[in-house]
Amino acid sequence: MKHLSRTKVVTVDFEDKVESLDVDGTVVEEKFKIMDAVAGLIVEKGETSGKYRLKNFTTQEIFYLPSPHEDTYDISCHCNNLSGEIKLVSTYRYENINSREGFVLDGYEVLNIDRDDKWRPLKFPIPEKSQTKQRATYELVFSNETIYNVRKDGDGPNVYIDVCSFDIESERFFNNTLPHGFFSNLSEVMVIDWDGCVAFGDIVEEKLNVVLLENHKMHKWSETKIVIPLTFLKENPDIKKLDCVSICDSNKLCFYLEHKDGDDHKELQFVYDIQLRKLIETELVGSWTVKRFVRPSVVTFKRSAIGEDHTSIQQEMSL
Repeated sequence: MKHLSRTKVVTVDFEDKVESLDVDGTVVEEKFKIMDAVAGLIVEKGETSGKYRLKNFTTQEIFYLPSPHEDTYDISCHCNNLSGEIKLVSTYRYENINSREGFVLDGYEVLNIDRDDKWRPLKFPIPEKSQTKQRATYELVFSNETIYNVRKDGDGPNVYIDVCSFDIESERFFNNTLPHGFFSNLSEVMVIDWDGCVAFGDIVEEKLNVVLLENHKMHKWSETKIVIPLTFLKENPDIKKLDCVSICDSNKLCFYLEHKDGDDHKELQFVYDIQLRKLIETELVGSWTVKRFVRPSVVTFKRSAIGEDHTSIQQEMSL
């Protein structure tokens, strides 16, 4: 794992797949949904069984995970490049019964595959402004070291955006609020995965304006906006609204544009080269197809059962 950063970045299309499994001598079909992919590992969930598993997409080795919280809606995988430690973080949603407005909040569980036999719950800090009457919206941004939980609440001039950052290694939370003044309308601001950090942006006059949370521990925001001309918008006037989803390799922007063909719901994905100022790839993808930029790795696991629904894993890594 310590040499992971030296391996070549490759583009991999991850999409939900149906597999034939042998269950007690009976062949059954199971569809697996992609939850996350990092360091050559894929987190998947079986839609029929509800079980979660971790798979190396290079070696195709698989092992199953303990069951997380019943209301889990996301599981992410995180690898420490120096120690080789692998942690999984599950995110679930629950209603805050102490709030008269019935606010829905996120909770976390952590599983260290070297030490934990079951998921460990963590106390999620409730935002100070959580007693407003607006129902907040949430978005998650993941990096290998941090989970950013973005909470947008309020309306009109009273919109505010909070970022609760969960540091994976220390298992500590850090709260930050997007300062007013960067954007004229916070309700239209996009959440951006900026090369593993959280950022916010809007598109004005064919330019993407970005403000970056540079250091969540030090509560440091970028002092000025990053301005990126989007020349392809002028060349494609039929494109009215884009959702910027990520930047990768510090030079490529990925956008989605909703595309409907009858009852078939798909998305048009753009990959924009910032330096060349042009689209280098346009692809129509299904709603569950995800194009990810990843680094392959060789990770093997030695497993020993510790219970009916649990698997204990010891890892051997060579890169």
